[in-house]
Amino acid sequence: SYLLTGSIALPITDEAFFSALYFGTFLGLPVPTYLVAGALLAVLIFQTRSALGREFVAVGMNSEAARLSGINTARTRIVAFLLMGLLVGGGAVLAAARLGSGAPNSFPTLTLDVIAAVVIGGASLSGGRAFVMRTLLGGLLIATLNNGLTLMNVNSDFQYIIKGVIILIAVLIDRSSARGDG
Repeated sequence: SYLLTGSIALPITDEAFFSALYFGTFLGLPVPTYLVAGALLAVLIFQTRSALGREFVAVGMNSEAARLSGINTARTRIVAFLLMGLLVGGGAVLAAARLGSGAPNSFPTLTLDVIAAVVIGGASLSGGRAFVMRTLLGGLLIATLNNGLTLMNVNSDFQYIIKGVIILIAVLIDRSSARGDG
């Protein structure tokens, strides 16, 4: 995207796009709220009620055990990445509607925020556990933290440090609970 755009934002001029995805409301709530809630519900149902969703969990818990039980782990991983790509693409469309442009460098710290949200949500970085609702709560906590730090005029370099310390603490808690120390 950097090469194709020359690292500049490309404006979106389609009014229907903005009307539907940025300015649009339904029952007093913005349309993106419903889209995100729908995606969350679909992921929850998929993970808990479908055979492929249970295969995702099994491969995440112990790939070798899943393979030995007859699950095609390579296919499962490919499908997981495909579904994640669809979800990320949907998020990118919503972000483009919010910004009014397609910009390759719009969210430079998003990777750190996502890792922090997932770890705070209780997922282990070494694999094995995934909690959709807890990850959502972790994401809300990180979003609140970002907003609060920005409102308090905290330097962006210190914001990286604060989020890094939060990730470090969450990882240390995860490691100690995995060993049975805490």
